[in-house]
Amino acid sequence: FVGMPGGLGTLDELTEALTLIQTGKIKQFPVVLMDSAYWAPFREMLQTMVTAGTISPGDLDLMLITDSVDEAIALVKLGKGSL
Repeated sequence: FVGMPGGLGTLDELTEALTLIQTGKIKQFPVVLMDSAYWAPFREMLQTMVTAGTISPGDLDLMLITDSVDEAIALVKLGKGSL
């Protein structure tokens, strides 16, 4: 799953995929978000959720946020959740 900057549909699909992985409903697969500046507020919101105890710290490892195409390709080639 490679997410690019998008709108509500993108956010809906992203959070659904992460929830299914988080809850073990589907096998973990690579989730890559391209454009770290765009996704920074999303990452901050997830960190707030960790602080509040509504998600686990490990849930932050379910995705890679990067600007590097090479790093994204490396994760996808591994075929699992994190590098």
